[in-house]
Amino acid sequence: MAHLGEASMSGLREQIKANAVMLFPDITKLQRKNHPNAAATNVFDVIVTYQSVDQAYQAWLTAWASDASRLAHKGEFAQTVEGAIRNLLDSTGMTLLTQYSELQGIPPKE
Repeated sequence: MAHLGEASMSGLREQIKANAVMLFPDITKLQRKNHPNAAATNVFDVIVTYQSVDQAYQAWLTAWASDASRLAHKGEFAQTVEGAIRNLLDSTGMTLLTQYSELQGIPPKE
């Protein structure tokens, strides 16, 4: 896998945060109510942790709600930071697809 530049990594993070806006509408609604001029994605952030035992990285989606941060979603472990962020993007994308497919009565693809 070719490594992404800093701008592309930033793009992955922004897409994860955009997915989060749709995955967590209650948090997004609260953000817009409390900060109407702020971007809806501002309430979300992406962090990466490192597990030394397995020498693996894991990306987490965090959400700020009522002056406290909480972990909202996580991706699978990966051997690189980029891989961990890609895994989180895959996870939020699949969850979003599943949620909206169920709302529209579309059976999931195998």
